[in-house]
Amino acid sequence: MNFRASPLAAALILSALAALPAAHDARARQTCPQVSIECPDVTGDGKELTFRAVVADADPSLSLTYDWEVSGGTITSGHGTASITVDTMGFEGQSVSARLSVGGLPEGCEGDAEACTSADHNSDLPVTRLVGSFGSTNAEADRANLDALYDALQLEPGAQGYVVVYAGRRATAGEASKRGERARRYLVDEKSLEAARLVVLDGGHRDEVTYELFVVPTGAHPPSLSPTVDPSEVEIIREERRRPARKPPASAPAPKTGGAKPNP
Repeated sequence: MNFRASPLAAALILSALAALPAAHDARARQTCPQVSIECPDVTGDGKELTFRAVVADADPSLSLTYDWEVSGGTITSGHGTASITVDTMGFEGQSVSARLSVGGLPEGCEGDAEACTSADHNSDLPVTRLVGSFGSTNAEADRANLDALYDALQLEPGAQGYVVVYAGRRATAGEASKRGERARRYLVDEKSLEAARLVVLDGGHRDEVTYELFVVPTGAHPPSLSPTVDPSEVEIIREERRRPARKPPASAPAPKTGGAKPNP
């Protein structure tokens, strides 16, 4: 016996089938947790700040990982966990942002978030200022960036300049110190900056070579170091040495002219 659906029933079935992919996509979207960061309202007087990850509507069975970065200060505890403590000594009165990447979420779910404190302009302490942060490309570009620190110090005669150098994850032995010494020679020997007004620090290691330049007014706290790569994870590579150019071989002496006198 053959059954034939009515036109209305057929239309309802087709409508239900068409809605299945959309319903599946909606359920997939609903399974994605929402990642955000809770942070203090303002950056205080060099005090420690706490940033906390919030992963709303996450399946308790998920095994999540937490990768943090901060724009200022040093993460003193909580690496790899849902909550970090940041020492903001040297960043008084400045805003500090935290960036978070959560791993282990369902496929297709966004796990990045960022939050920022507000600068506390009510503090009576002088404020250390970040003049610039840059990666090394070539000597000319590095010097142009160092010029910005020199110019800023000319506008504040009582302030000190700080150059903090971080070597990369792959680095030669003592690379940050050597780069810092080159920066010092440029500012002091070539730009004639007073040596007492410049402090150069080896900051450790980050993923890539990074310079940070600070102006520290009298009475302000010096900047804190904020390496992001543990020394045990650094690959020390051999420094390439330039071979001296070979001198061209000496040309053979020209034969003497003349010879036996012809017979008369």
